[in-house]
Amino acid sequence: MYRNILADSVLSREERSTWQNMKGSNSWRNQWLRGRIAAKEAVRRSVQDEHDLALFPADIEIVPDRHGRPMACGMWTSQIASTPSVSIAHTGDVAVAVAGRLVHGGGVGIDIERIERVIPENVVQYAFCEQERILIPATPDGLRQEWILRFWCAKEAAGKIIGSGIIGQTGNIRIEERRIQSGKVTVSVAEKLARKFKDLKKKTIRVATFQSDGLVVGISC
Repeated sequence: MYRNILADSVLSREERSTWQNMKGSNSWRNQWLRGRIAAKEAVRRSVQDEHDLALFPADIEIVPDRHGRPMACGMWTSQIASTPSVSIAHTGDVAVAVAGRLVHGGGVGIDIERIERVIPENVVQYAFCEQERILIPATPDGLRQEWILRFWCAKEAAGKIIGSGIIGQTGNIRIEERRIQSGKVTVSVAEKLARKFKDLKKKTIRVATFQSDGLVVGISC
């Protein structure tokens, strides 16, 4: 009951229809709702800070663009010069979002993973090229698994900026550099992928990675 009341208060009319007709488990529906709440709050704060315009969550509708990236819509967009880009990430019962101006031309990106997650070695071999895998063992003892997760989140965050995840994109989105002390990671985008997404102004994306409340986070904005 509480969940339905919450959905009615934060979702737009179209989103409520999507919510009411959504198939799948309660877990999936809860995750979707949490993601929408996080995205709306991120957009609301961005618009307030950048344009001094106050919005209610239901004023903001989150829809996919032609690349599958979440996009903020609503009548309020006609009152501002540019609509903030938004990105959403989930893991289990946690959902986060980031919103802001288009720094890279393609948008913002975020990804999260539980710090206790262990990515199997065969997945590491698939998801990261040889150059990236060389960087992983070079980390200090005890940080190998954390930096695998940081690399994973960095590539996912970069992929969300251009609307393309890391799966199947091993050579297209690549870790070029990582700095252990700051947690900053530089990700490069292959020429053919950059050409596909013409709104991407730079072929390198900087991602901040860090650990917080049991989560590994990768964020670029």
